[in-house]
Amino acid sequence: MTFAHQILQGVTWHARQIPTSHEFHYPYRFWAVNLTQLADNPLPNVNMGASDVPTWLPKWLKKSLQQSLTIPLLSQHHWALYQFHQADYFTINRLDASLDNRLTASLGQPAPSASLLVKAQQIWQQLAGSQPTGEVVALVMLRNMGWYFSPVNFYIGFDENHQPSHFLAEVSNTPWNKRHYYGFLLTGEKTLYQHDKGFHVSPFNPINQQYHWRVEIHPKRYASANENTKKNGFDVVIDIGLTDSRGKVFNAGVSLKGVQLDEASVITAIKRRPWMSATSLLRIYWQAFKLYALKRVPYQAYNQRLPQ
Repeated sequence: MTFAHQILQGVTWHARQIPTSHEFHYPYRFWAVNLTQLADNPLPNVNMGASDVPTWLPKWLKKSLQQSLTIPLLSQHHWALYQFHQADYFTINRLDASLDNRLTASLGQPAPSASLLVKAQQIWQQLAGSQPTGEVVALVMLRNMGWYFSPVNFYIGFDENHQPSHFLAEVSNTPWNKRHYYGFLLTGEKTLYQHDKGFHVSPFNPINQQYHWRVEIHPKRYASANENTKKNGFDVVIDIGLTDSRGKVFNAGVSLKGVQLDEASVITAIKRRPWMSATSLLRIYWQAFKLYALKRVPYQAYNQRLPQ
């Protein structure tokens, strides 16, 4: 039984304790794409017809849209409000230099046309020492109005019994436009893992810190009238704690519920939050402004270390 393409929706949060208290949370969404099945089961093309035009739009715009052609909402191969564009992920020339050099030395640089599945497997081999024996599901942001932005994407590998076995985080540091990868093995539905921080992300945190991961994958099954077409799914909780010599600095994470990706769920999700990428970026800079300008949290230079 294969994993379905899903929409994962819920909340993301951030709670800082050091050097000052600062908390926020807001709605979040990932598109969960089964990379193993993508060639045979691509994402559907979803269009919004006149009857689906949101009621909150201005009357003149709603009338114009109702009289025009359908609006492309989701596509894998063509422009749409949300587009799954494979070149946005595992972009080698945007990797941090250390991982780029290690991957190239040990594996050879993946060809630009290599599939996301192949690239994920290569990075897992380098970072975790093995590859998943089952399917791989990517939790990603999509291009929104032709523009791609994502602070982090996650990749979950499963074994042949559909149990979570591998985890990969593709982290982007927004101000500097670089990427880094953390990969480790999962021990079933709940995994705790810690390691040293290896990549400067926030201008308010030094580099010499430690990450503490809690990854929970809760399986579910989507019903179908045909037993042979039933598919697996999952809900997910990913919590990341950050510590250093001062104690617990902050934790951030997501808690998301999955729904099977189909025309109805795509239309519902996009009508609810059509500009997820733009709002995510605006919120990041708004929270950074509050930390720096209002709460006077000191700026940390790139790779600056906390004094011992």
